[in-house]
This record gives sequence, C-alpha cells and structure tokens, in this order.
Amino acid sequence: MKGAKAPQRLSSMVAGESLFNDGVGVVVFTVVAGLLTGDHLDAAHIGELFAVEALGGIVFGLVLGWITYRMLRTIDNHSVEILITVALVGGGYALAAAVHTSGPIAMVVAGLFMGNHGRFFGMSDDTREALDGFWEVVDEILNAILFVMLGLELLVLAFSGQRLLLGLATIPLVLAVRFVSVGIPITALPVSPYRDFVISVTLTP
Repeated sequence: MKGAKAPQRLSSMVAGESLFNDGVGVVVFTVVAGLLTGDHLDAAHIGELFAVEALGGIVFGLVLGWITYRMLRTIDNHSVEILITVALVGGGYALAAAVHTSGPIAMVVAGLFMGNHGRFFGMSDDTREALDGFWEVVDEILNAILFVMLGLELLVLAFSGQRLLLGLATIPLVLAVRFVSVGIPITALPVSPYRDFVISVTLTP
C-alpha cells in the first residue's frame, strides 16, 4: 500500500477487511476443530457458536471501544492514553476469551472504532502523533516476530509420491479458489480510479 502510494482511507479499509477476515477464520477454525475432535455439533449448535463468537465479538468490541473512547476524552496526556490503548488490547482480548466471544474480532472492531472515531474526537494532535508512532513500532516488532516464528517452524512428513502429487495439486487449487472468491465480488464493484489497484492487490498471492 505504501509503495503504491494508496490513499490512507483505502489502506485502512483493506487492512480492516483483512483483519476481520482473519477473526472470522479463527471462529470457523474453532467450529471445524470441534467437529474433528468428536464434538457432536448439529446445525443449531454451530449457528449458536458462530453467533456467540462472531456477533458477540463485534458487540463486545464496540462496547470496549466506546468505553476507551470515553476515557480518552477526559485525559490530555499522551503517555497515559497510549497505556490505555495497550490495556484495551491486552485486557480486552483476555476479557473476550473469559466471556467466550472472539478475541480477534472484538479487538479488530474496537480498533476500527478507535481509529475512525476515537482517534479524531477523543485525542489531541500530539496524542495522535505519539499513538501512531508507538503502534507502528509495535506492528513492525510483532510482524518481525511472526515471520521469524514461521521461518523456524519445521513440519516433518514422511515423503511419498502421493503426498508430493497432493502438494503440487494444492497450489493451482488454492490460486483458483482465491481468484473465484475475490474475483466475483470485485466484478460487482463500480468502476472507480482505485478499482484496478484493488484487483491487483487482492489477487496477488
């Protein structure tokens, strides 16, 4: 996004959509893992679990975001305000898990609320600058840790011709699924100056 000099609003929309998809993915994984471990879940239980995890996470995130916003409006000290946002992320995630809602979705929604409302109506210019700098550094650190952990992960599988063929077949299958899942919604978008840019970003593996 930065390399392509995309507008900040477009970057925020794509990043928020990506994070929300990750949160929904966690919920779906929870349901599938429950089925594979022998839990007898029917359609009603799956729907209830998804509603509690996903919809509950959205509501919970909005509530936490609103409470944090109200707290920030009463303070004009960027150090304290940064600590409050850290408490929102750490404490809010743990609290979401305690009430059995989706922590990732709750934090994404709370972050979107703070970034689109609390950031402009509950913070001074100095606080916004300090907050942006702090979370940009945290983001870079966490991304570095994530990719280091991925690089250190080692999966040992017994080699066989069948597994090799399955692995090779998976590559075009995943690319085809990505093209269909992203391409169909893109065709429904109205023509705009950023349409080609969105297509190139979303379809690039």
